[in-house]
Amino acid sequence: MVANVCLVNRSDTNGFCLACDSCAEYGKQRKQLVYLIGRNAPLLTFVMQNSKPVYTGLNCLLEPVTDNGPIWRDLDPNSPEYSTSEASLISPDGRTPECKPFLLWQPREFIMNDFADEDRSQSFRVYCEYGGPIPSGHRAVRFRDDFPVRLPKLVQRTGSFVGCPALVTARTRTGCAFKCALDSTCRSVYFENTHARCIHIKHADSLLPKAIAGGGIGWNRFAKTPTTWFADGET
Repeated sequence: MVANVCLVNRSDTNGFCLACDSCAEYGKQRKQLVYLIGRNAPLLTFVMQNSKPVYTGLNCLLEPVTDNGPIWRDLDPNSPEYSTSEASLISPDGRTPECKPFLLWQPREFIMNDFADEDRSQSFRVYCEYGGPIPSGHRAVRFRDDFPVRLPKLVQRTGSFVGCPALVTARTRTGCAFKCALDSTCRSVYFENTHARCIHIKHADSLLPKAIAGGGIGWNRFAKTPTTWFADGET
């Protein structure tokens, strides 16, 4: 534990979604919310024994990058509204990043480097953060189409900005959302009514990849809001 943040080191892996899955699986086995470390990555300086880069959950998958730069978010399910546009997150000298979708923590340089999965063939360190137990009582899960922000477009046109989408069998929008509500790693759903296509966005909330969306017509998006959990059936 560092500065009241509980961490666990997992095996090195190659790929953002694989790193996310590793943390989530560790947590599910113990009925805990466990996710890839994000905004707290600089704390690893105090516990790491080597300088190998570390995957972080910090990403800019949800909102299109503008002239003002990317909006970075992480995977903490307890505060999904968190975002930052701080240039110092990338480099203390304020250099202009290449606006790639993910961030690696570089402990030796004490900076973040932006990267895309296809740029990196080697494996990196994986540190996970504990977010509390997975509650087993009554779940008041709510979805909104404007959370954490209202998106002017739902489809991601840049091929490298792909998160962790999963095709799920569901005949209705309600059924699609219900299955997301039961999955602690699901952040939002996209549903296309004509062909009853249900896509869950896992770990990192993101736009819908163009390869899945096709023309992008007919899709609706709903995202999980911070969840209120009730035990023993109390509300």
